[in-house]
Amino acid sequence: MIVNFQLWGQLRQAAGGTSYVVDVPDGVTATEAVQALASSCEGVRSMILDDDGSVRPVILIFREGRQLETDDTESLLTGCELTLMSPIAGG
Repeated sequence: MIVNFQLWGQLRQAAGGTSYVVDVPDGVTATEAVQALASSCEGVRSMILDDDGSVRPVILIFREGRQLETDDTESLLTGCELTLMSPIAGG
């Protein structure tokens, strides 16, 4: 099934664009889809995954505009849009 990603902040620059499409197995969670994105887009891998392959807690994940908790286990539907945001700091 297809999952559409919208990337913001440093992730956008690392991926070389604002959006990315990943084909994943049916029934995956948002976390599993993000891990699949990291596998298919090397530029963002180290930014979104820890050394053990888990999604970094600083990465914000939104499904259809709603922010997800890190323990969200709801299966995604085909064509779902996930938005990823990296931390932003200012001064």
